[in-house]
Amino acid sequence: MIPGQQELTKAQKRNQRRKEQRNANKKQEVAIVWLREDLRLRDNPALYHAFKSGATVIPVYIKDASDPNPWPTRGAALYWKYHSLKAFASDLKAECSSQLT
Repeated sequence: MIPGQQELTKAQKRNQRRKEQRNANKKQEVAIVWLREDLRLRDNPALYHAFKSGATVIPVYIKDASDPNPWPTRGAALYWKYHSLKAFASDLKAECSSQLT
């Protein structure tokens, strides 16, 4: 205990814990943005609206292995996709880190 500081009563401690729990339980808005082939930061409508809403934004990219595309991504295209995602993530973090998870 710090000298000069009064010890809290049990009721005060209980009220303080309840207040902390209420603050922790407040709902926080989250926007999950599913990225497919649109890896643009500047003119991506989904990202724009997600960030504009003020919510915490969780961008998600999932490579669909069962994509019916007759030209599957492999070789140089796969290499390009990897580096595009890496650059996109870096730009997103630099531009929007305050709302990004």
